[in-house]
Amino acid sequence: MPACLIVGGGIAGALAARALAQAGFETRVLNAALPGAATAAAAGILFRVGDAGHAGDWDEDALTGRALWPALCRELGGDDVERETGFERRGLLAAGAGAERLARWARVRGLAAEALDAAGCRARFPLLAPPADTELLWLPDVAQIEPRRCMRALRRDL
Repeated sequence: MPACLIVGGGIAGALAARALAQAGFETRVLNAALPGAATAAAAGILFRVGDAGHAGDWDEDALTGRALWPALCRELGGDDVERETGFERRGLLAAGAGAERLARWARVRGLAAEALDAAGCRARFPLLAPPADTELLWLPDVAQIEPRRCMRALRRDL
């Protein structure tokens, strides 16, 4: 049986170990004293939009990953995906000068995107009060996981 050593035991390392084990590799994970440090840095957001349209192949990789997460979370979470992995489509509100460029980028790729004005933002998010001239974009399909819960589910699956 071929063997593989994975360096890093966060979500990326655990997913790599899982995929390799499913492919018939004997896997070992080498982890630092602070497991999953990079995992916590992303706050569980599954589709980073800040670099959208800037990195060529990254766009397609991000979209492919976005499409694969729901099935993975169902595999890991069983009957209670949200409780086990924290997977939930919560949406994302983008604000600032790049919102219109991001809206065009999203629409070209078939992603839902809704431009909001300040009043529309307050209607959806009553506690927010953006200045009237702020560009706002609501991306309703952006999903998130709860990193600690997802890591527990991954570890059970390894």
